[in-house]
Amino acid sequence: MSHPPTNPNALSSPQAHGHIVDFGIQDVFRLRVHPCAEEAVARHRHWARGIGLISDVPTADAYPANRYELIGPDYLSAMCFRETAVDDLVLSMDWMGWTMVYDDRFDGPANRDPATATRTMTRMLSVLHHGLDGVPPPHHPTETAFADIWARECEGMSPAWKARAATDQQSFIAAFVPEILARRRGHCYGVKGYYAVRRATSAMQSVIDLIERVGRFEVPPSAFQSPELLLIRRATADISALTNDVNSLAKEEEQGDVCNLVIVLRTEGGMSRDDAVAEVRRRVDECVHTITAMEERLPDLCTSLGLDRTGRDAVRHYVQGMKDYTAGFTQWEMRTPRYAGS
Repeated sequence: MSHPPTNPNALSSPQAHGHIVDFGIQDVFRLRVHPCAEEAVARHRHWARGIGLISDVPTADAYPANRYELIGPDYLSAMCFRETAVDDLVLSMDWMGWTMVYDDRFDGPANRDPATATRTMTRMLSVLHHGLDGVPPPHHPTETAFADIWARECEGMSPAWKARAATDQQSFIAAFVPEILARRRGHCYGVKGYYAVRRATSAMQSVIDLIERVGRFEVPPSAFQSPELLLIRRATADISALTNDVNSLAKEEEQGDVCNLVIVLRTEGGMSRDDAVAEVRRRVDECVHTITAMEERLPDLCTSLGLDRTGRDAVRHYVQGMKDYTAGFTQWEMRTPRYAGS
């Protein structure tokens, strides 16, 4: 089974698993890799070991280092945040790594137990709002790691950005409880229910906030609230979730998951597996079209809002960041064994 190579230059050549679908998004949003990927990966993995997030020796709480490095969440960042300073690239890797490990905590005993998941979620929300002082010890490595990441993520950002990012982060942290409840019910209330849950569990709103932080800019509020950027954000988030639904389908069918649009369309919409996959691919294409169509309107939007050069540059970097992430994530899916079924 192939995995993210240690040479970042090799990341430009897909090594597809048999179960992976290539959506061709890299042909629309060009894929590049950060030139300092190796330096950043080494620093990130040193941090992850030091803070206890991963370990070379099996422990009850730490993620196995060999499995972590095979999956390569740090290389995901190198493929997505490709024009940032090295320190900011490392921060993005730390965040991606934490997100994956936190997500996987809900694949264990908490997988079908809302009470256990609620305890995990409640402690992490306390860390978000109060730091490690907000939760009694012992602290799980994901709590210690998140406290460190969140403090660094907020550095230099405005109170308005911090409030928005905290709301989005809270949505992701809490999203796994409704997902577990849906799994116990055996359905997620159709397509609308799917989107309500999936847009939170994908963590994409927090990823999009991170684009501003690692790029060291903030989108002007008037532009941020515009329909054009709202539609681009939503399409970006949905592409990540929908492509992942197809590429993790075998794994999620084995686990009995229900918050997957292919599964929803089959079980609640009466579609065949092939037809459901085709419908998801159609929705991905529609999202790509939305992004390109709304991007064409941005110069007129910036003029209408009277944005100065700094504001216009922020809007441009913001949208480019979302396109970079989309290209990087969909290509990373073609390399990582994370979503393979047995």
